[in-house]
Amino acid sequence: KGQLVIKTNNSSYKISTLPGNDFPLFDNSNPTETFNINQEKLLTLLNKTHFSMAQQDVRFYLNGLLLETEPKRLKAIATDGHRLAASEMTIEKKQLNTTASIVPRKAIQELIRLLVNKEDVKAEIGSNSIRFAFNNLTFITKLIDGKFPDYNRVIPTNTEINIQLNSQALKPSLQRVAILANEKFKGIRLETTGNSLDLSSENPEQEEANETIPLQEKIKKIVVGFNVSYLIDAVGSCEGSAVCLSLNDEN
Repeated sequence: KGQLVIKTNNSSYKISTLPGNDFPLFDNSNPTETFNINQEKLLTLLNKTHFSMAQQDVRFYLNGLLLETEPKRLKAIATDGHRLAASEMTIEKKQLNTTASIVPRKAIQELIRLLVNKEDVKAEIGSNSIRFAFNNLTFITKLIDGKFPDYNRVIPTNTEINIQLNSQALKPSLQRVAILANEKFKGIRLETTGNSLDLSSENPEQEEANETIPLQEKIKKIVVGFNVSYLIDAVGSCEGSAVCLSLNDEN
């Protein structure tokens, strides 16, 4: 009793066990919302946002991804306090209730690894846990008990400067300029000069990198700085060949 015995032809092992009654159970018998979603679409939604989740932040509610359901829509939002990623998709088959759930970072990473085909996922959102059933697998995780920041306040509705770019040209340029950026701060400079966007970086060893990307139209002069890793993550998550950088001013 209290031990597991494993025997083969030439060996045997005796391993201590713990009482099965001590295994944690998740009560998800009365979910507040249930819906089905295509695995591929859910994976796309998570891939567009998960990179902005915080890692071991003292603001524990940032160490996860916010999943919001609204009538006909599912939203995913993540922020680490420095950047924010938000994406949404349409749920056509059902009128959803309005819910907000913060799924832990590790659970999101594991879910991304498990979503491998185009079959549907059955999602059940409870008061303190969320369940995903797919591929003969049931994946349950507790939710983070906290209030996620009001992300709508930091997403501008109107912008004065909109720079249209080809993502296939922008991402490689960012990756090349990042090589000589300061290793600690990863800062690069973006400057519009007429019909072009200039990217530049430098480091304490007095090394420099400069790239120029032609623009489709003339943009007023503006100089801004960004963490290049943030830009690469954002551009890499975009679908299609077009990407738009929208700003109000240099601040």
